[in-house]
Amino acid sequence: MTRGPRFPRGAPRPAARSRIADAAARLMVRRGCAAARADAIAAEAGVRAEEVRRAFTTRAAALTAALERVGAGAPAGVEAPWVRAALATGSAAEQLRIQVAGTGRVLARVAPLLEAVRLAAPSDDDAARVWRADLDRRRRVHLALVSALAAKAPLRPGMTVERAADVALALHGPEAYTLLTCDRGWSCERWRAWAAAALPRLVCRPSAPGRS
Repeated sequence: MTRGPRFPRGAPRPAARSRIADAAARLMVRRGCAAARADAIAAEAGVRAEEVRRAFTTRAAALTAALERVGAGAPAGVEAPWVRAALATGSAAEQLRIQVAGTGRVLARVAPLLEAVRLAAPSDDDAARVWRADLDRRRRVHLALVSALAAKAPLRPGMTVERAADVALALHGPEAYTLLTCDRGWSCERWRAWAAAALPRLVCRPSAPGRS
């Protein structure tokens, strides 16, 4: 596996750092993570390569910042407002509605970049670290959501919370979202309806609330 270059430390201006992260995201979606070199990012951002190197000490840091920018800077993980709202509701059906709507909004922004990171991960150490960190973060979110769902709609016999979280990770992940919305032409609305119905059918008892 390849390891990206280390960039010297510095204190870039916030506006310049954001512009560079945005440029890195565009570049990686268009040309793949391997293109995220300081000179290429600089050309895309309209800055000097040295400014890119001051903004991010490693290419992995640039990848992470690009994901954060594409995610619109909103709180990630279990601190996201939509996750807290889904956890707080007392209804399984309402939780599923909130979490699928929130997941869909996030994936609409970040799925193209995550796909570039995923494709690069087998041969790129920086992409592999960023992909693993994001996968672990999403797994923690789904574990929290499924734990809350299980208290409102009992799981199938033999279905553990851990296994149900893995099912949710697959159903509501960027891979399935990209396949259905990009490759198969589904609308976001169709994906949301499918995602909200598929999870309880797979992990909850047939008679559980929230199942249809």
